[in-house]
Amino acid sequence: MPDRRRRTRFAALLVLLLAALVGSPAVALGDQDSPERPVPSPEQRAAALITPPVVLVKAEVRGWVRFPDGQPIKIDPFVTGWRCSGFVVNPDGWVATAGHCAEGAREALLRTAADWAVRVIPTLDPALVNETAQANWRVEGDEPGSPPATAMTVIAGGTAEGEALPAEVTGLVPLTAGDVALLKVQRGGLAAAELSTDDGVDLGTPVVSAGFPGNTDTAAEPSLRPAVAGGEISAKKATGIVPVYQTDAEVSEAMSGGPTADLDGVAVGINSFGIHGQTQPFAFVAPARGLTDLMREKGVTPTLGPADTAYRAGVEHYFDGNYTAAIADFDQALSLAPGYPGAADLRTSAEQERDRYGDVAPSDSGPNWGLLAALAVLLVVGAGVVVVIRRADQA
Repeated sequence: MPDRRRRTRFAALLVLLLAALVGSPAVALGDQDSPERPVPSPEQRAAALITPPVVLVKAEVRGWVRFPDGQPIKIDPFVTGWRCSGFVVNPDGWVATAGHCAEGAREALLRTAADWAVRVIPTLDPALVNETAQANWRVEGDEPGSPPATAMTVIAGGTAEGEALPAEVTGLVPLTAGDVALLKVQRGGLAAAELSTDDGVDLGTPVVSAGFPGNTDTAAEPSLRPAVAGGEISAKKATGIVPVYQTDAEVSEAMSGGPTADLDGVAVGINSFGIHGQTQPFAFVAPARGLTDLMREKGVTPTLGPADTAYRAGVEHYFDGNYTAAIADFDQALSLAPGYPGAADLRTSAEQERDRYGDVAPSDSGPNWGLLAALAVLLVVGAGVVVVIRRADQA
């Protein structure tokens, strides 16, 4: 009798154990509680969402600089330019940037001419030459009275070999009125950003600002992998009647025109300007409302493309530790837009993380039928053992 009881208790325990395994998330999900799995920050997630749409904006200007009597400063025209950042707001080739990034040919040519004059005659006082140039020298194009020629280009993509796409300035709000510009390139399928439709953000809202750092006049050709600076909205102010956000993110000059986004990766504004000489990070952001107003005026709708939707889903799954679903999402994004910035790198990382830690949460790709079948077999075997033991006892 004791042996029979022990066998029966053993069989019952086996069945209960198997049933517990079927319902155990540890079996279905792998090593989800591994202490070694890194926990990404909200800022990293926001950066992954906002950086693919960021582009490099370049301007080249050519023009003559003349003395008040019409004589040219030198025998040939000056050529100069600048760099800024921008971001795609509609995958059909619509790019947002700061207004001051799409104008300023006269000022740039006068600075270049003044620098040239000081190099030719080193005894000249640079400050006096610059003051004289701004007050008295004339700037014009090849034809008398015409404006200087300005060529805008946009470079998108994830590497320094990105193609320079000619860009047309379709709308511009100057720095003093909102500092927003809308460019158009003849290229579809670009990675686009989600744009905020709110009137503003609250003080203390955590944000990330993205763009290409470095001095816009002297920096070497940067790699097209945007830098991201984290911070928060520290104040809401106005320059005249124009509202601006103040942020403590470290935004450099060439990051002007790039997006500032909340932690959901939604662009809440455009990097506008900073105050030089500050010991602490200090920059202003033009609220997204000015951009949405300009886009509405031009008949352009801020929207995401199918590849953007798939990529953003992949980012959500990846940072949740749901690597299997993330891989499927990134594959979809890359099939819709080969070369989608950041998708291939994150896909590779998702494979590596899955191999190392397993999926933390069930994937959206459906049940793990292989695992469920194996557990069902074990459960049937366990039940069979109970039946056999009971029959042996009865015999």
